[in-house]
Amino acid sequence: MASEKSTGCKSLSRRLLQCDVPVWVHEGRSLSQADVCAYEIEGRRFVVKDFRQRPWLVRRWWGRWVLRREWKRLERLQGVVGIPRLLSWVDEDAFAMEWVEAERLPHSRHSFLEPMFFERLEKLVAEMHAHGVAHGDLRRKNILVDREQNPYLIDFATAILASSDSLRRRLFERICRIDRLKVIELKQSFCPESLTDDEQRCLENLPLSLRLGHFSRKRIYRTFIKPRRWRRRWHKIRRFFLGHPPENQDPPHG
Repeated sequence: MASEKSTGCKSLSRRLLQCDVPVWVHEGRSLSQADVCAYEIEGRRFVVKDFRQRPWLVRRWWGRWVLRREWKRLERLQGVVGIPRLLSWVDEDAFAMEWVEAERLPHSRHSFLEPMFFERLEKLVAEMHAHGVAHGDLRRKNILVDREQNPYLIDFATAILASSDSLRRRLFERICRIDRLKVIELKQSFCPESLTDDEQRCLENLPLSLRLGHFSRKRIYRTFIKPRRWRRRWHKIRRFFLGHPPENQDPPHG
C-alpha cells in the first residue's frame, strides 16, 4: 500500500464511514470504476474513492491496483494549486482526499466562463506536466471551476507519468500534447472569440488519434453504449414498478 498521510483526523476509518451517511454519492458506472462519496465529520468535508462495493475479485486485483496508481500520481502533484490534497488511506479499498468547493464545467456552451479561467487552466496543465504527470482525460467532468473562476483537476486514474524510457517518454509527450489540445477545444466551446491564431491552427490540424476519439465518442459511444442512457431507462422502470428514487445524489453546492 502507498504510504499514508495524516488527515488531521486520526480516527478516519472504515468503521467511522459506515456510521455516517455520505452527503454526496457518485456511483461508479461499471465494475471497474470506484464509487466517489463525500462525507462530513466534525464539520470537515472530504471525498472518498471506494471500491468496497465491488465483487471481491474486482476489488482485490483491479480496484486496489487502480487506487495505488492514482495515489502515486496525486502524490507527485501535492502542493500544486488546483490539485486536491491527499488525506489518508481508509483501508486497502479506499482513500480520502480533500473536498473542493467547486463544480464541474457546465455542458451548456452558453454558460459564462471568462477567458481568464482558460489562462489559469493552461497554467495548471503546464505545471502538472512540469511535475511529470500527463492527465490524458481532460473532459468537462474532470475539470472543476470555483466561484472565483479557478480551475481544479480530478480523476487521475488513467494519468501517465514521465519516464526515462524512450517509449514511455514518447507516450508521455503525446499525452501532454493531447492535454493541451483538450484545453484549446474547451476554450473554443466557451470563449471562441479568445482563441489565438496558433490555437486555431492547432484545432484545424488535430492528430488522427484525437479525431478518431471524437468520432467514436459522439457517433458510437453516446448513441449506442453510453451507460447513462441505460441507467436512466432502468431508473424509470424501477420508479414505475417500485417507486424507488435513483441511487445517485446530486452534488452539493457550496
